[in-house]
Amino acid sequence: MKKITLLIALLLTLGMNAQEVVYSADFTNPDVLDDWTILDEDGDGVNWSIVTILDDDDNPVAGPLLRSASWNGAPLNPDNWAITPVVSLADVTDGSDVTLTWEVSGADAGFADENYTVYVATGNTVSDFTSSSVSFNELVTDNGPGGLENVYTKTLDISSFAGDDIYVAFRHHNVSDEFTIEIHSVEVISETLSNETFVADNNFVSYNDANNLNLESSTILNSANIFAINGKQILSTDLDNQSNAQLNISGLNQGVYVVKLSTEAGIHSFKFAK
Repeated sequence: MKKITLLIALLLTLGMNAQEVVYSADFTNPDVLDDWTILDEDGDGVNWSIVTILDDDDNPVAGPLLRSASWNGAPLNPDNWAITPVVSLADVTDGSDVTLTWEVSGADAGFADENYTVYVATGNTVSDFTSSSVSFNELVTDNGPGGLENVYTKTLDISSFAGDDIYVAFRHHNVSDEFTIEIHSVEVISETLSNETFVADNNFVSYNDANNLNLESSTILNSANIFAINGKQILSTDLDNQSNAQLNISGLNQGVYVVKLSTEAGIHSFKFAK
């Protein structure tokens, strides 16, 4: 079913979406965990740690990354927590989009049914997290095959925490005798309104189905860039000064995307859902 957006204007200023990375960690700095809280709730002495994965010749093949194990020479029953330092959303206004994004994998493709939960709360105790209404749970293999060659990007809408100070917890639990789970990076991104100006001299229409995003305008379209909701650029194309264009989006996963158009009249951004 086509999703249609109509923007009708003669000469107006539109609020544009601006993204800000509020918090980011990729574990390349081993000291990053000095600011995190690491809890070994099962008490087996094996917990989250930053590692670099080596091949048989001791060459690095992945990392540094954050890892927890459900097998370490013998089956383990982990209940391991990795909790971020405080992430301040105090300057994020109500109504803004706030997204938690992380990259996850299970190192061994044959043993990647690692269960984990991500919690967001305004306190950093276990009870704060387990009582929070905002959480996400899955097996790594819910995304597809495991293995370090298959790193999955996950997102969680945490807009309800705009204006608060929050903590994010990664819990590895309710699993045994698989291998390891890896968190490669963590980001909290806010998307707020800025005051960029877009001038249109007539109607602008966009609509999409599963395969194409169609653009129709009475002003000239110069180029288009499509971004994932976490700010990563997915597609960039020259529109050859046309007023109508069709972008192939068949290769995009289901989700929400941001389009930034360069036009003869100025810059225009909008969202679409596939």
